[in-house]
Amino acid sequence: MVQIKNNLAAFGHPKAFALSEDGFQWLGDYEITADEVLGGIAPKANKMEQAKRLLRELAEANNAMQSNEIFSLADEQGISKRTLENAKKELGVRAKRINNTWYWELDKIRQ
Repeated sequence: MVQIKNNLAAFGHPKAFALSEDGFQWLGDYEITADEVLGGIAPKANKMEQAKRLLRELAEANNAMQSNEIFSLADEQGISKRTLENAKKELGVRAKRINNTWYWELDKIRQ
């Protein structure tokens, strides 16, 4: 079971279950995406997951980046500023102002 839409809270983790002669059984968290569940014929990956993926990728190469650069990269991928801010919050990214420029500290992203 995979959540594909959410407007008000953090996304839940995909869950697995099994049906057998004994009945229904929860197997717990499962590492799979909606695209994988649907065999690759799913709509575009949700924007929140895209935003988190973008921040994780940027963190691999940068300890910190100007927020304007990050917003620009997100905009190129069709990710809104609000969605990016929500992903930032979920991943525990902190903003820091140096002189008159805001930077996002990407080195301590929560996985």
